[in-house]
Amino acid sequence: MALVTPFCSDMSVDVNKLKELVRYHIEKKTDKILILGTTSESPTLSEDEKRLVINTVCNEAKDKIKIIGGVSGNSLTLVSKEISLYDGYDIDELLVITPYYNKSSKEGIYNYFKTISAMTDKKIIIYDVPARTNNPIDLEVLKRLSLIPNIIGIKEATSDYLRILKVSECRSDNFKIYCGDDIALPIFMILGCDGVISVMSNVISDIISKILSTYDNGEALESISLFMKYKDLINSVFLDVNPIGIKYLMDVKGMSVGKLRLPLTWPTEIHQGEILKSLRS
Repeated sequence: MALVTPFCSDMSVDVNKLKELVRYHIEKKTDKILILGTTSESPTLSEDEKRLVINTVCNEAKDKIKIIGGVSGNSLTLVSKEISLYDGYDIDELLVITPYYNKSSKEGIYNYFKTISAMTDKKIIIYDVPARTNNPIDLEVLKRLSLIPNIIGIKEATSDYLRILKVSECRSDNFKIYCGDDIALPIFMILGCDGVISVMSNVISDIISKILSTYDNGEALESISLFMKYKDLINSVFLDVNPIGIKYLMDVKGMSVGKLRLPLTWPTEIHQGEILKSLRS
């Protein structure tokens, strides 16, 4: 699951709440926690704040829950610096976003991730989120990347059925496909995905886990039926750009993770109403 970063009223990182969230997911038996991803508002965090988040989460998690480290940046210099933040911590996997703004050619993308894979002995999960980067990974490039030993999967953040179908063709014993868009989870399950890096799990981790486990146990209709009960809530949370909706939902549920750093703002009254309506139903 993709963890939010809680903030105090002065917008500093709320360390005590961060520890509480880690304990919450240990109790809920969440498989893994992703830190410093999109949902964590990582672009708004300073290097010192990122170090604080990593140290706090890893110390609280210990051997009780696994951590995935988020890596953002659109140059090798930035990515190398971000990877080094995780030195000395018990983190085996890094989620690395595709280059944004400067974009690239197909060969550039291949060599970019190939070079990153050689920077570290940690496992790399590619983070493909075309809606944010406008730079989807070419399927032939992805197939080539999937052959690099420590590039072990992709988080595909889209609800585009045809895109998901094509990406799923790259799946193998050594290369996993992870759903990166909660609303598309049933499609990914049907196509044999290996899990979900979920935003909604900040609130309904046990439900998301049950949807997956029920499907894996051969009870597809029950799994999809459970998902459909939460479909409207999921849709309402993503009316605004993530993590606006999930932080508001957490606030409504009494989890008190604070507001958002600009340029993100609290959802409009209309969107708040949609979340509350779907939550009640």
